[in-house]
Amino acid sequence: MTSAHSANNPAIEPLTATQGRILALAWPIMLSNITVPLLGLVDTAILGHLEDVTYLGAVAIGSQLFTFMLWSFGFLRTH
Repeated sequence: MTSAHSANNPAIEPLTATQGRILALAWPIMLSNITVPLLGLVDTAILGHLEDVTYLGAVAIGSQLFTFMLWSFGFLRTH
């Protein structure tokens, strides 16, 4: 790919100042939204090695309740 070809491609343009400010504000929220499902995944991976499935079931229900509460009260963090 030549530099002349990439200069005409709008997908490779650098971020504008406004886009950079939006990205600076949005990346912590994006990271938070990614880590919520990982909480249940890690708990499941660790507790899946125990001999009793009761622990795994309790953590699965707790993880679902935690996710539900987080999404239910998500409107409170907007400014």
